[in-house]
Amino acid sequence: STPEGKATSDLTHYRSEANKLRERLAGGDPTVDPRQLEQLDGIQLKRSKIWQLYWGNLKSLEEEGKVKLPFIPDYSSNNAHVFYLVCQNKEERNNLISYLRKKGIMAVFHYLPLHKSPYFKDKYQGNPLPNAVRVADCLVRLPLFYELSEGNVERICNEIKSFFG
Repeated sequence: STPEGKATSDLTHYRSEANKLRERLAGGDPTVDPRQLEQLDGIQLKRSKIWQLYWGNLKSLEEEGKVKLPFIPDYSSNNAHVFYLVCQNKEERNNLISYLRKKGIMAVFHYLPLHKSPYFKDKYQGNPLPNAVRVADCLVRLPLFYELSEGNVERICNEIKSFFG
């Protein structure tokens, strides 16, 4: 299938998952374990460490001009919700995602511009939004979850570095 077909398939999946989440939250989510809330600080600390590990391992790719990494201004903080990199173009992004999947790493595109969402479809007045489209076409979200080990983060980073040579 074409990259466009794949993106459409991923978009359909994204919408489906968003609808499922909306339904779960509307009814109160029985899968939320109260113990997780008690461990929130520890969970957040681990996610922050994973985020920093990604950033430290991949900053050389940004310095070489191969990707863009998240930028957190000095006056701000980072909740370590997601780690991403921005490729040069959509083809490179799709090739990186495919390469990582073949290595057993689930990296995905992440960003759907609001003006392309079903909700905004009838409200969008057609103004060009090139930055939104470019980020959507080029952004890759890397795995970031509590159970992810430092060793796996290192492996993911090494595979990304191998891809970019």
